[in-house]
Amino acid sequence: MKILAIETSCDETGIAVLEFAPLGTEPNLNKPKILFSVLSSQVDIHAKTAGIVPEIASRIHSEILPHFLIQVDQKIGLGNVDYIATTSSPGLLGSLLVGNNFSRMLSFLYNKPILAVDHIMGHFYSSFVKLPLNKIEFPALGLIVSGGHTALILATAKNKFKIIGGTRDDAAGEAFDKVARLLNLSYPGGPAISQAAAKIKNSPFKFTTPMLKSNDFDFSFSGLKTQVRQTVEKITSNCHPEQSEEAQPASSYKMDKKIRPVKSSLPEESMRLSNMVKSQIAFAAQTAIVDSLVKKSFSATTKYHPKTFILGGGVAANQLLREKLITELSVIMPKNKIFIPELKYATDNAAMIAIASYMGLPKNITAWDKLETSSSSNL
Repeated sequence: MKILAIETSCDETGIAVLEFAPLGTEPNLNKPKILFSVLSSQVDIHAKTAGIVPEIASRIHSEILPHFLIQVDQKIGLGNVDYIATTSSPGLLGSLLVGNNFSRMLSFLYNKPILAVDHIMGHFYSSFVKLPLNKIEFPALGLIVSGGHTALILATAKNKFKIIGGTRDDAAGEAFDKVARLLNLSYPGGPAISQAAAKIKNSPFKFTTPMLKSNDFDFSFSGLKTQVRQTVEKITSNCHPEQSEEAQPASSYKMDKKIRPVKSSLPEESMRLSNMVKSQIAFAAQTAIVDSLVKKSFSATTKYHPKTFILGGGVAANQLLREKLITELSVIMPKNKIFIPELKYATDNAAMIAIASYMGLPKNITAWDKLETSSSSNL
């Protein structure tokens, strides 16, 4: 069984063809085989605006997809696939529509059923792109963290999902982007914050771990962004304009709770921070974000006793998060039941969409004229 998958939910254009054993085959034999996989990222383009411009993203998808489809046809033959899988939700509506309309066209021309896939489920299964699918034991608990999503998802079966905790405002990846912008670091913010933080071993700055005492599994990161902004404003208001690399060490500042409001033009003023101070703030911000994600995951694991724990999403590439999750969760569950995707599959990609589409069979089968596109998740 061959599934052609298309992923265009945000700013990555991906196409993959995966081969699966037929449904009903013994689970231990059901290991997917990647026949074709390509991915094009728009990061360099959107870095110029320090964020994604939806109209540009969708236009680039429409320019790249035909070239990828030609490659698939030359290597495998578009008529030789059994299903067309496509990310139908959630994401940027314009980007989703580009991929969905190409999928509709292929479905109509080659008379192939469409498999509608929720993007979050793609991240949920991203760790299993190269693993036998019987590695997934239910109930399974997933932490999905990306630029647009932060959620804890409980799966009692392959088609039975429940979001037990979500973000009330900013997603974790969005928080990284905003903190990086406040520090005048590069886009995307996650890698930039991680690289800055890796330059030091500790920080004099301490930010509150978000939602630590909320008694639920929800997340919130907007308050952390405010703490970072106030910290930067306080430091820059105490610095002279000519101070840059020679700025005072962070330890010399009194980080009291009452921070005097000042007029600022962030992130321009953050250019006056030394690289050391930026690293110290990045270190503290990353620690607070990761601690929130890990502690909530630990609490949910303690309550629901999953047989499998899964990390997914772009923020899954964060090394501190990967290490702390394994360290903390392995105390209460077997380490070999904690699954974290390869770095190449942490970001948006079509291979994970193919896996999710296969796991969704037969519930997710639809016709080309019945496919629905939504910017919101249907979970």
